[in-house]
Amino acid sequence: MRRRRPTPSSSGSTPADCSEIDLEHIGLGVRGAAVLGAALESNELIARLYLSGNRIGAEGARLLATALSKNRALKELYLSGNDVGSEGAAALGAALAKNEALAELGLSANGIDDAGAEALATALEANSALTSLTLGSNRIGDEGAMALVIALQVCISLLPCLYSRLHSRLHLSPLYSRPAEEELRAHRARARQQRPERGDDTAGRQAARGAP
Repeated sequence: MRRRRPTPSSSGSTPADCSEIDLEHIGLGVRGAAVLGAALESNELIARLYLSGNRIGAEGARLLATALSKNRALKELYLSGNDVGSEGAAALGAALAKNEALAELGLSANGIDDAGAEALATALEANSALTSLTLGSNRIGDEGAMALVIALQVCISLLPCLYSRLHSRLHLSPLYSRPAEEELRAHRARARQQRPERGDDTAGRQAARGAP
């Protein structure tokens, strides 16, 4: 959960805290992300960084991910509303697999789909530091959500913050009574049964065109 920021004092000034930097909604873009990423690689002071709403895109996320793979000080990073997509999520996931410091990552409203969720899930299996991952308002479907649930079997540190949301969305009550892999196979089988066979679909199109 995102922590409350310092409030201005009675004199109207905000207490100096170099460990927290707020750069939300200032139009950083990819160029700004590049400059910031280069600085973060050697950063030993900044612990919380707010970058939401800067449209850094997948390339900006990749640049920040490069910094994350080397950074050992940053504890919280908020990137909501940056259009990073699944490609950017995959880059951040690869960094998470190496990073041992980041505890909170906000990726809401970034156009992340199942592929991005699966990349993050793979990273979570190798990460033991992250305790909060926010993925609301993305395009993650059942496949991506299931991949995250399976990753939670390994990433125990994230279990309290993610499982309740995914459990409610997918109605995964059997997860604790049988292996997650079995539940995923069952889910995929149900999805295949709901899709029409290719042959049947082709025949339907030919009939619509009046073909023999």
